[in-house]
Amino acid sequence: MVGAARTAFSEKPRMSFEQMEAQLEKEIDWSGQHLHKSPPQLKTISTAKKQWLSQFKESFVLGMCEQTTLLKQCYEVSADVCKKDIHLFFPQCSQQMSIPARVQETESVRLGAELGRCLGTQLHREHRAQMRNIPNCKDPFQWL
Repeated sequence: MVGAARTAFSEKPRMSFEQMEAQLEKEIDWSGQHLHKSPPQLKTISTAKKQWLSQFKESFVLGMCEQTTLLKQCYEVSADVCKKDIHLFFPQCSQQMSIPARVQETESVRLGAELGRCLGTQLHREHRAQMRNIPNCKDPFQWL
């Protein structure tokens, strides 16, 4: 039965990275509302927008530009170029979002995912030509 399932899965037509990305946008609930509901008795923690953005950028740079991340494994991009590009794209991505003056803890994950998606998309567009020919790299489900 496992072999039959594998065969059926592998017979699906191949989609381009962009087609799969578009399909994911349609199928996945990116809002995350079902994940971030706090019980009313808990005290809500918030962070000032400027501080939240600064902390996010710092951790995103560390997370994306390390050797072990998919970005570094899939693209021939140095850590310095990765950091430079994140700093370049960060204002553009953060300004196109609606980020409140104080970011509630319950909203942080959703906002971070939205900002990360924008930055990841910009990095992909910028370095598409340097993408390595590795199957996992062309599978957008690996990037979730």
